[in-house]
Formats: sequence, C-alpha cells, structure tokens
Amino acid sequence: MRVFMAVCFSVLSHGAFAQDALFDLAGNWSGAGVFLDRNIEEDIRCRITVTSDDKTTDIIGVCASARRNENVDFSIIRNADGSLISRLGNENSGRRPVVLAGGLEEDGLQLSGQQGAEQTRITMQLTEPDTMEMTVIISTEARTQMTKLLFTKR
Repeated sequence: MRVFMAVCFSVLSHGAFAQDALFDLAGNWSGAGVFLDRNIEEDIRCRITVTSDDKTTDIIGVCASARRNENVDFSIIRNADGSLISRLGNENSGRRPVVLAGGLEEDGLQLSGQQGAEQTRITMQLTEPDTMEMTVIISTEARTQMTKLLFTKR
C-alpha cells in the first residue's frame, strides 16, 4: 500500500483539466475508496493539502486504513510543452524511483511509468465541479494492485 500512497498523490487534479487546471487544485481535499490486491479489499481514507505555482504542484497529507497510516508528500512538475512529470519513491525508501510522465487531456489526466517489470498507470476524471475520481493501477506480469478513490474539495 505504501507504493500506492506515493503514486496516488503524485497526480491529483481538478477543474476542467485545462492546461492551468493544476492551479485550481490548490486547497484541502478529502477522499475515500478501496485498495484491491489479490484477495484483499481494504477501505482507505485520505486528507491532503495542495499548493501550486507556475512550475510545481505540491501535495502533502495523510492516508489511512484499518492496518496503517501513510504520509503523503509529493510534487508534480510542469514542463514548458505542457507535459507533466512526477517522480515516485526515492533511494531512501528502499525502492528505486519511478518517473511518471503524461499530461492533461480534455476529460482528465493520465500519467504512466515503468520501473523494471512494474508498470504504473494513473487516470483521473472530473465528475462534478469539486469532485473527482481517481484510479491507480500498479502491475507486473504476476500481480495487479488497483486503487479507486473519490475526492471532494473541503
């Protein structure tokens, strides 16, 4: 679940998903959803604060389940061409970093990356002005983990 938490909060967005949508993200968000891994289905809840400037969006908060709490601390960097990049994990976490790349689309946000045999894909879709759905899929040939969350702006 630690990998999920880092991935999950590497790419939040809201608004009409125009190029400046990450600015609209600023504020406090709360969400709930489910983490699925093989025969495990675990409910999770999250609270985050988002700040944004013209180059970087920072996401800080916490996610919790019945089994654990995870701190969230991540950034998304905007490239001059409009693409987005985010780095998942670091050498100190015991995992090699994964670079996620992608961009904003008309109806949502998509980022993906690969580290060795592990692939990560994140999709987000605005469902109402202050509500978004997020799906995070982390997969290898032998295993797939999926998380689905619904966030609302507080």
